[in-house]
Amino acid sequence: MKKIDAIADLAESRFKEPVDESRNEENDADSPNKVKNTASGNKRSGLSVIKGKKKRNRKGETHESRLKSSMDEMPHLITYDFDSEELDRKYGKWNWRIRGYKIHKVIKKINSPYYVEVIKTPVISVGLEHRLKTERYENPIIPKTHLSSSSMAEILYNKYCLSIPCYRMASYYKAHGLDISRQLIIGWINKCVPNLLGPVYDALKDEGRKADCNQVDETYFRVNKDGRKPGSKSFMWVHATGELTGGHPSIVFCFEKTRGTDHLRDYYREFSGYIISDAYISYDVLAEESKGRISSAKCMMHCRRNFAIAFFVYANESMSDDQLADLEETKALLLIRDIYQAEEPLRKLTPDERLQNTLTEKTEASCLI
Repeated sequence: MKKIDAIADLAESRFKEPVDESRNEENDADSPNKVKNTASGNKRSGLSVIKGKKKRNRKGETHESRLKSSMDEMPHLITYDFDSEELDRKYGKWNWRIRGYKIHKVIKKINSPYYVEVIKTPVISVGLEHRLKTERYENPIIPKTHLSSSSMAEILYNKYCLSIPCYRMASYYKAHGLDISRQLIIGWINKCVPNLLGPVYDALKDEGRKADCNQVDETYFRVNKDGRKPGSKSFMWVHATGELTGGHPSIVFCFEKTRGTDHLRDYYREFSGYIISDAYISYDVLAEESKGRISSAKCMMHCRRNFAIAFFVYANESMSDDQLADLEETKALLLIRDIYQAEEPLRKLTPDERLQNTLTEKTEASCLI
């Protein structure tokens, strides 16, 4: 039976009475007719549905023990994880034999329902002395957990793409027979995201700092649990490459407890180019400290916003159109509008083509530039 067919049968068996095995398959080696060669030729795997054990008393159990109890009720896929050629090379041909198996379990997911994959790594008896050796197994996602790549991917997708709260995910798993608590889900996310996505985050930062122009901004928000008093103000900094810079576009969000210049000093330690920002003083401090390596440029939209605020200070409801047109704020707003309108047709051009077009077009905006 092909593995895909066996998994399809396994999915249907979730809604049927599980097969009652006559012996404990988690501790004994299965019979030879249940072990089949995979496409690799050496690694062996077998499929079987094991009847789950009865649920234990929930009182006093930990989140991890409750999860293990619920896993016992799920269909099981048994995989034999060893390579006979590798063991021959390691211990010598005809010098080893399988004495039993160590059991490792991870939660796997197909479209519906969930099932538990049982991974058996052999306990090897080596030589005439029968020294017992256990082949090492480590969960590649988070060590000493029951996570698999498919279950962790589902959790991260639900959390960050679908914005599903952890308590709702816990309820969903409960409805499918898995007692995965909200606390376990949060713990897995907190461990997995830095370990697996940390290199991606570092790569995005490196890619962004290769550009000669970055756009930067920061905003505050309040957090409840980060070692400080609940409701303390923290800041999220965002660094984005400009639309005219070559290479991969990069947008990086950085959490900081303060709005100080130290974050900018650390992030742009080896950066050389332009930083486009608002008028916050830390950007000018960074440019001054860099001694010409970094130039601080200001965002036109922030500039326009100040003129718009000043425009509404006047009692403009009682002013005529001519009076409004004579205001310096109105002239500035119209000038910025003309610059935006002149730049819009150039958005699809390369930086050199845009510069050449801007210098040669006989418009008011190009003349000013």
